[in-house]
Amino acid sequence: MNLETLKQFCSRDTTRTQIQQPWSMDGHSFATDGHILMRVPRLDQVAENRDAPETGHLFANSPHTGNFLPIPDLPEPQDGPCPECKGSGKVPARCQKCDGEGTILCPQCEDGQLECDECDGTGLPEEESEVPCEDCDGSGKRPVLQRVAVGNQTVDAKFLRLIEDLPNVRITNSQKELSALTFVFDGGDGLIMPIRT
Repeated sequence: MNLETLKQFCSRDTTRTQIQQPWSMDGHSFATDGHILMRVPRLDQVAENRDAPETGHLFANSPHTGNFLPIPDLPEPQDGPCPECKGSGKVPARCQKCDGEGTILCPQCEDGQLECDECDGTGLPEEESEVPCEDCDGSGKRPVLQRVAVGNQTVDAKFLRLIEDLPNVRITNSQKELSALTFVFDGGDGLIMPIRT
């Protein structure tokens, strides 16, 4: 496992900065997007990050059957319309001053809200305009949830696709409902979150 491969499992969510890069702790390097957690022997080029989540207990608390299986056959990926932009790829622009909220903090009292004087409380800029939808990167499409059974758990196929090309990857069922499933591969291991059926 190299750094570039590990980075593929990091979060792209700009609000989760603590997991946007791999980090090291003790004898391992980690990466997660919040759905998949990867652990490999410590890579020298991956620094420690004191803001990264503590993950060692997750592996210790993820009981599994020990019967590792290959990744099940996965359906072809399917896209559906993005729910945020309803498939258009564009959303209305937001007022820059209030970030589309229509209100701002009262500068004198600091305790209350005032109607935004820039947009007159609408949250929209004066000139009607649209910007690319952030949820679908302007494509108008998002992957459709595809449920795949792994033992007595259900996993979104898009997460299994992310790990299926790891060398000699195998996955096991969790003994506890809605607990992370363990997977192993040549050079590391990881956890993948199931979904409710």
